[in-house]
Amino acid sequence: MSIRTNWLMLLVGVMLLALPSAAWTQATQQQLFVTVVDATTGQGVHDLGAEHFVVQEDGVQRQILGASLATEPLEIAILVDTSEAARSIMREVQEGVSAFVEGLRFNIGLGVGDQVALMTFGGARFILVDWTSDLEQLKEGATKLRSRQGTGTFLPDAVNDTAKDFSDREAARPVLVVVSADGIDYSSHRDFRRIVQELRGSYTLMYSVFIPTASRRMTLNWDSRERDAVLTEGPRQTGGRRINLSGRQAITGALMSIQNELTSQYVVTYHRPESPVPPERLSLGVTRPNLTVRLTPRKPQ
Repeated sequence: MSIRTNWLMLLVGVMLLALPSAAWTQATQQQLFVTVVDATTGQGVHDLGAEHFVVQEDGVQRQILGASLATEPLEIAILVDTSEAARSIMREVQEGVSAFVEGLRFNIGLGVGDQVALMTFGGARFILVDWTSDLEQLKEGATKLRSRQGTGTFLPDAVNDTAKDFSDREAARPVLVVVSADGIDYSSHRDFRRIVQELRGSYTLMYSVFIPTASRRMTLNWDSRERDAVLTEGPRQTGGRRINLSGRQAITGALMSIQNELTSQYVVTYHRPESPVPPERLSLGVTRPNLTVRLTPRKPQ
């Protein structure tokens, strides 16, 4: 009887550009973070074992040594658009961020080892609540989210700076959640590919929530195109996803769906024979049908 496998294909050379060569040659045990959700309902899947995962490198199947739900401490940066364009959605954004923070307690069981920061990018990036495990402090910070009159956004700069923060902190399981409206962006002509490389180099899992609020005619400057590319390619190339909303009412639901996915992230361990040459292509699949899988490289231990 044939086994139906859902495959997730990606180029290792693209996803792991920042990985030092020693990590390829010295380690025979490799690990990946893998997010698994039901393809129909979007709900997290929590009952998979090593027998459900298949890993191939350059077409050669690797031995799966283990698979379990991730328990490593989370570091979550919530990056919120507080530009003038976001004024009409700020109440819903406050409610959504508060619900997300509250859910960290009950859905993820956020503990002392986990850290969350709340940041804004109406103008240059601003740290509203610095890294903490105090959820009450974060909820209070959410009530202080306000749009800033006369400001645009600097989203690519803010994402790049946050990825560098994760690298400096040597975060083991970094997550970036961006909530953005569609006003004009004034970033310094950063190439989105360099920003995505910074995200990959810090092993960051990125999600973006995009809410249209203004005339698209007003937002099509060059930097806004770069912002749009970061919102799309950042999640796509780090194992997250971009969520496009049609209205403000769905903000809380979008943020909670991200939280749902964080509860269904696995660590998959497999054996790779020692080799001086890294593989060019990695493919990962699951043997259970109707599942969606997304891969995030794990920082070498």
